[in-house]
Amino acid sequence: MVKKFKKDQTVYISSAAGPVGTFFAILAKCEGAFVIGSAGSDDKVQYLLKNIGLDAAFNYKTQDARAELDKESPKCLDIYVDLLGIQTLDIGLEKIKDNGLVVAVGNFESAAGKADYVFKNMMQIIFKALRVQGFAVFQHLHRYPDFWADVKPRVVSGQIKVQITAVEGLEKIAEA
Repeated sequence: MVKKFKKDQTVYISSAAGPVGTFFAILAKCEGAFVIGSAGSDDKVQYLLKNIGLDAAFNYKTQDARAELDKESPKCLDIYVDLLGIQTLDIGLEKIKDNGLVVAVGNFESAAGKADYVFKNMMQIIFKALRVQGFAVFQHLHRYPDFWADVKPRVVSGQIKVQITAVEGLEKIAEA
């Protein structure tokens, strides 16, 4: 997946402030992409802008995702990394370029019990000749040495900044 991001691409990552979304955002920024992220709180949006260095970010719970993407990516998206599902996926499919790439990483909202959304734009996959790729890390464990060879120098150089959150006691794990 690291090699899919390229300079001058526009990438949108839903739920970009979580550990998986943040890592995708960092990798896309390292490759020179223009990265837009959405998050579920204003604090997380500020984290994406100030700590991760995204080009744009918005709160998908309080802001209109369609309007924000229109404003930040008038030329459309090259890649959409979906971690939410729900209507965010429909909007991503609407905003992505012909022959674009949709990376389906998660379905956070359905996992949280909000699975009653009915998708409306799935035909965009056909009309725009989109590539849809599921991504599950456990299917790529054999590639870990290649991944680490690519990422380790970026961590050592400071291009990728490591943030550690530690709490004491299993009962406090939700705080981490």
